[in-house]
Amino acid sequence: QNMDFTYPEYVGSANLTVAGNDDLNIALSTNKTSVSNPRNVDIFVLDKDGTSTFDVVYLSASGAGVELPYTQISVNNGVYNYDLAGITQGGTLTLTVKAKKGATEYVKTATMSVDGYVVT
Repeated sequence: QNMDFTYPEYVGSANLTVAGNDDLNIALSTNKTSVSNPRNVDIFVLDKDGTSTFDVVYLSASGAGVELPYTQISVNNGVYNYDLAGITQGGTLTLTVKAKKGATEYVKTATMSVDGYVVT
């Protein structure tokens, strides 16, 4: 009896900003979703000390059928959970965070891919 077993190999990758030295660092809990099954995404909003001591934080989103102008968000312990239910088409969703500390404003952008029909 032949006992030759073949096991598939799975390979993945992820990018995450760790201990970023910028005044504003953002990272996403996932970098991919789909139109048919959108998952919420956690947006990590941290300063260079690894805390979230900003006076006010805003989020805008564009792409994948979403157009959200800058809207003030509440960051809880450095995390904001963004509901992706508004996605209506495939492509790239761009999330832009604007944070203010005193009179200084910082802006960072992150993108995630969205599987689904792409309107051309």
